[in-house]
Amino acid sequence: MIVVPTTDTALTDHVVTLQGQEVTGEIVCQKETSKRAFSFIVYNLSVQQNSTEQKILYTVNNTSFGFLVPALGQSTRWAYWSCNGYQSLAAKKKLNGIQPMWTHLLDCGDIHMMYGGGDQLYMDGIVRDEKTSNLEHEGIFSLPLLQEWMVKPDRVRMEEEFTNELHAQVFEFAIEHYIDQFTEDAFSTALATLPSIMSWDDHDGWDGMGSYKHLNDSKIFQGMFPIMQELYLLFQHHTTLDRAERDCDMFGHKGFSTLHLIDDGATALLSFDTRSERSATQIVHSKSYQKGWDRLKDLPSQTKHILFMIPVPVAYPDMFLIDTVFAVGDRLEFVDKFLRMIPGVKNEFDYEMRDDFLDHWNHHNHEVERNSLIEKAFYLDQTRRVTLISGDVHHMAVGKLKSKSSKQEIYNIVCSAIGNAPPGGIEAKFLKTMSFFHKVSSDVSMELQKKFTRISYPFGDKTKEISNQIINSRNFSVWQQDLTTNEFHIHFYAERDFHKEFPFIYKMTIQPKP
Repeated sequence: MIVVPTTDTALTDHVVTLQGQEVTGEIVCQKETSKRAFSFIVYNLSVQQNSTEQKILYTVNNTSFGFLVPALGQSTRWAYWSCNGYQSLAAKKKLNGIQPMWTHLLDCGDIHMMYGGGDQLYMDGIVRDEKTSNLEHEGIFSLPLLQEWMVKPDRVRMEEEFTNELHAQVFEFAIEHYIDQFTEDAFSTALATLPSIMSWDDHDGWDGMGSYKHLNDSKIFQGMFPIMQELYLLFQHHTTLDRAERDCDMFGHKGFSTLHLIDDGATALLSFDTRSERSATQIVHSKSYQKGWDRLKDLPSQTKHILFMIPVPVAYPDMFLIDTVFAVGDRLEFVDKFLRMIPGVKNEFDYEMRDDFLDHWNHHNHEVERNSLIEKAFYLDQTRRVTLISGDVHHMAVGKLKSKSSKQEIYNIVCSAIGNAPPGGIEAKFLKTMSFFHKVSSDVSMELQKKFTRISYPFGDKTKEISNQIINSRNFSVWQQDLTTNEFHIHFYAERDFHKEFPFIYKMTIQPKP
């Protein structure tokens, strides 16, 4: 898809060829802001696989690009990443932006496709070098009308109207931010040369989108959400609300989930939309789950692996202790005042990390839904290997769910972030400690696997802790199934202290069912 200025001759002004043959485009959507108008033109670059791997060339207005198509019977090599942006200007400068790890991803060998696991951009992050307010939030919340709204009491914020003027401000900022982010040098090269699948997370809209206990129902958030959803479908799936099912075979009650088969169906990638139907008490609607399970009933016999693409990890430490402290702060004013004195604990909406805890499957609001998902995963794992893939948390880890009754084990691979700053050593140590307190149910336990070489926490953290469970470096992973043994080989790429050096590589293999 290309995004171009709207003119009467937009389709003919831009020439796209595939292997030397001109391709006809289709305008799927046109949008307008106070500054300019945009046309979204989609081109079908479908290619037939054959007996050899193909380097496919295409041009856009005489600029050449290329992508690889695996041969029939050749396994697809694909990358997984998440959290491609910043909330802190200091972190952005310290880590040289998102470019270093994208440069490494493009240099790590032939890749056929990639999967973006959420937070493909930070709509609420700091996106320009100057700080525009003295509020904690930046990005979209630096808009004048939103800043006025944020400092008002909750009872006023709940009823404040989402006016046409505010709609125009939010939409213009959001579409311009997408264009800025998706034209970053190395990232734009990846988008142009690696066919992609994507699923969104909160920062594709705003921090904690859908997980606030009361502000979810405010007219402002209710008005902002359709804008974020529409642009997510346009920029990340090249479709619209009305066309999503037809164009991308998306499904769901009110969301946009997907099922993709790769390597002639040897692997099934099921991605539930965990944002469109989210509330403080629900992550995915039961009807959407059922649609997904029904599709899995029709998998071909050669499917050996089912991958659940779920942005927020399931097999992950339970943050109940901190959430309990926040609950006490809600009830006792002196505790709340004390917590407010700690930098970064509270923002204009709530306790800064509460939406993060409400986002997580282990929050008590989501325990029933989580247990149902885990039960279904273990059921499917009886005949095909099930693995969960997640991001969101800004570090690399491998969680494991283990059933005492059936002896089954399901891994949750966590790769995050390719752009954002990793947590400090103290936070990573706390997460490692909390994993020992987590029991999912009377039958299922969770632990973080010791999968990595012990390395010091990087980026100058004063904590001298070392870990082989949580690696708090920027990272991505590359996946490839051996179609002879049906083993899934995963290579984790973790950033070194000096960004230009090629990342550390950690290897892991997931075995098929016997």
